[in-house]
Amino acid sequence: MSIEMWSIAVLSFILLAITMVQGGLVPATQGLRWGLGSRDEPLEKSVMQGRFARTVQNHAEAMLIYVPLMGLVIALDKTNSFTQIAAWLMIAGRLVFTLFYLTGTFGLRSAGYAMGLAAIFITAWHLVT
Repeated sequence: MSIEMWSIAVLSFILLAITMVQGGLVPATQGLRWGLGSRDEPLEKSVMQGRFARTVQNHAEAMLIYVPLMGLVIALDKTNSFTQIAAWLMIAGRLVFTLFYLTGTFGLRSAGYAMGLAAIFITAWHLVT
């Protein structure tokens, strides 16, 4: 399997992992009874729950842009060394973003975000040229 395909799989696994941890924080923070209930009364999220929710949302949004573009690159057989670099950049960027956002490390999450954004632009460029 090519790195371009692997990048899509890895991004999916990252989303699965952070979503599972996010879900696990609910009973740990709000209690098992509330977590298993209908959740009609919203409770205030903890700081970590908020970070996980924002990380999941940001990661899903990044995937919504990247995955179709890279999928088209693969389907149209337009892969090359630049799309391989883009795939590695996206994987590294999303890992960096996730790690530093969840740990609250000031500024460094933006580096991960920029890496992912560069990967999206490289992928889009090679799709249309």
